[in-house]
Amino acid sequence: MGREVGTVSGRTLILSGREVRSLLSMADDIATQESVFALNAQGKAWNGENAWVQPDSKVQAYPAQGKMMTGGIEPDWWGVKNLFYGEYDPEGRRRVQILTIFDTKTLCPVAIMECNYIGNIRTGAGAAVATKYLARKDARVIGVLGTGATAWFSLLAHQAIQWPASRVYVYSRSAERRQWFSREMSDRTGYSVEPLDNPEAVVQQADILITATATQTPVMKAEWVQPGTHINAMGQKYEIDPQLYARVKNIGDEAVTAIHDGKLSVGIKAGVITDEAMYASLGEVVVGSKPGRISDSEITLFDSSGLCVQDLASGLHVWKLAQEKGMGRSVEFYHDEPLW
Repeated sequence: MGREVGTVSGRTLILSGREVRSLLSMADDIATQESVFALNAQGKAWNGENAWVQPDSKVQAYPAQGKMMTGGIEPDWWGVKNLFYGEYDPEGRRRVQILTIFDTKTLCPVAIMECNYIGNIRTGAGAAVATKYLARKDARVIGVLGTGATAWFSLLAHQAIQWPASRVYVYSRSAERRQWFSREMSDRTGYSVEPLDNPEAVVQQADILITATATQTPVMKAEWVQPGTHINAMGQKYEIDPQLYARVKNIGDEAVTAIHDGKLSVGIKAGVITDEAMYASLGEVVVGSKPGRISDSEITLFDSSGLCVQDLASGLHVWKLAQEKGMGRSVEFYHDEPLW
């Protein structure tokens, strides 16, 4: 992810969402995410604090909220990701994500690209990396709570690493959605995906559990989780019963981010656990500085908050391929001209 990614020409490459999608495969991004988690553990990929944009919706003509994420991959790259979400938007039309990649030597942008697809695919890829390092090798039943994009891409990522699931159970509040998800994902993954009408049945049968909901209250209870389960907690921070964090080995995409802004922060604020309940960052397990699962009965939980360096690493991969294929539109930023 250093200078070999591409040649810095003093120009900025603009890439559309359609172009990004054509260039980024799940298999490639899983390898990219595994690498950037390792760099994070080695101190070579850093994340800044998230900045939230939450104006009063009552005074907005078009109510929306936003978030800015920052990070860097040493020594060459900085990244800024901007996310904006419209309220009262069931179709997701007012949703924009933009990634800007900067050359650290000039502080000029080398690439600006639409980031919705990157955000979805890197989230799913992160779940697959966590499963690879934390799930039991004989885990065969995958449970999925939620049927949105996060659930979709997380299950696709498990298929991409050829995880040998014998069955997938899925639950969402909408019977129609879980039926649709089961049909589509059975076709796309080759897994046998079956909808169930309550979340407890999904959780109790899962060897690998993917939680991918947008709920503001827990979608599951701690006592439903069976010994030996690996949990990929991928959705909103409130979806997990806080009592669960006291029973499991907690691994964050980045430990400090999970403590302050992730799902684990909910358990800490509730007084169920303290910061010490965070065992490791996923990258520490990837590089072997901390062991992952140590027994078949241990419950492991991957707290995926989402890191800017994940987007940055994916974006750099896309930028390299776009240059090789002559894709995108190039513009010039006049960085060296005097202003007065």
